[in-house]
Amino acid sequence: MTLQFSKSTPFQAELQKAHKLRQTKYASAARARAEKAKLIEIKGRPPLWKTSSIRFDAHVQAYQFHLANRLVRPEVTYIKRRCAELGIQYRDVVGPSIFKRVALSRRLLMWEVRQKFNLTYADIGRAFGGRDQSSAVSAIRSFDSGSPLH
Repeated sequence: MTLQFSKSTPFQAELQKAHKLRQTKYASAARARAEKAKLIEIKGRPPLWKTSSIRFDAHVQAYQFHLANRLVRPEVTYIKRRCAELGIQYRDVVGPSIFKRVALSRRLLMWEVRQKFNLTYADIGRAFGGRDQSSAVSAIRSFDSGSPLH
C-alpha cells in the first residue's frame, strides 16, 4: 500500500517556503547566540550557578517543612483535642464557617491558645487556618471584654 499525497496549492507551497526560511533564520540566530555566550563566558567570569551550588527547589523544601511542621505544632494538637471535647469539627474551626456555634468556639479557642501558648496574634491566626492577625486580635479582645458574642 502506497500513500499518495495530493499536490500542494501555490499558497501551501509559499507557506512551506516561508516556514523553511524561518527555520534557517532561527537556527543561525541560535548558533550566533551560542558562540557569543562562549565568548562572554571566556572573557568574563562564569555565571553564579556554575560556581556555587544553588538549590532551585528551596521553595518546595520550605513548603514541605511548613506542612510537616503544621502537623506537629503543639497549638494545633491542642486545638484538635479541644475541638473533640467541644464536639465540633476541627475543619469547621479552621475553615471559613460563620455559624454562630463555630464562630464562638473559634473565639474561645483563640483566647485559650493565647493564654496557654502565649503566641503572637499572627501565629494564632496561622494556626486557625491562615487567618490574619486582626481576626485573632478581635476574637481575643472580645473574649477579654466579656462579650464573646460581638
